[in-house]
Amino acid sequence: MGLGGQSAAVLGVNFIYKVFQINKKVQVLLLGTVCIGVIAGTCVRLAAQATQVVQEDPYPEMYVETNHDFIDMKSKTVYLTFDDGPSKNTPKILDVLKENDVKATFFVIGKEDEESVSTLKRIVDEGHTIGIHTYTHVYKKIYRSMDSYLEDFNKIDEFIRDRTGVNPKIFRFPGGSANSICPSKSVRKAIVSELTRRGYVYYDWNVVSGDDKSTVTPVDTLVHNMLKGAKGKDSVVILCHDAPLCKTTPEAVNRVIQELKKQGYRFERLTEEVKPIQFYSICQN
Repeated sequence: MGLGGQSAAVLGVNFIYKVFQINKKVQVLLLGTVCIGVIAGTCVRLAAQATQVVQEDPYPEMYVETNHDFIDMKSKTVYLTFDDGPSKNTPKILDVLKENDVKATFFVIGKEDEESVSTLKRIVDEGHTIGIHTYTHVYKKIYRSMDSYLEDFNKIDEFIRDRTGVNPKIFRFPGGSANSICPSKSVRKAIVSELTRRGYVYYDWNVVSGDDKSTVTPVDTLVHNMLKGAKGKDSVVILCHDAPLCKTTPEAVNRVIQELKKQGYRFERLTEEVKPIQFYSICQN
């Protein structure tokens, strides 16, 4: 090959190499553009999905501010709690509490008659804590699924807020957090996780009065149950009821208050700041 032919060959190779470099840069540029487009598109979709989730929350008002940074229950303290009211027995219990200068906690259900609403307002006005139990208290219905429970929970939450002006932050599961009525562990875990995410705190107990039987329980039996259960405990959370059948509870509570005061106990109400007794814990399940 002559000199002219060699020069032409070299020029040809250089031209091809430069074209290859240009093409490579173009390909890289195109690939980068495609990647940016994919990432941007993904971000847009994720943002849209997040917005959709927020928009689809069926209970946007069902959130409370709690930090779950609890304080321990106070020493030699009794927390009286009453489930399933209000009823005609609730004002009698309120009278007993007032006479003994004691505050307590009421986990209420949905009763919209005028007398019940008046009792709810009295609970609040006299300085007691009002908490959520459920609206219907129908076990098979509320524990059917997480959605069923939330629907019922939202109804009683709105009811309490509308009638009393109080935004309840604590609640008690019907039957307790480890009840055997809930159909599956997954449903229970879902309910606990969701309500905890929304800020609510649930409370169980460590003493049972035994006033939730199908017949009226004698006063002496209730007093015995509560005093025996409290014996040796530094902090006591007593489960009582103020349902219609609990006619002997007011008198029994009066006697228990007086006896436990003699033993050096004081009485306080539960709040979302008090470290709860919980039979069920997500961390353990």
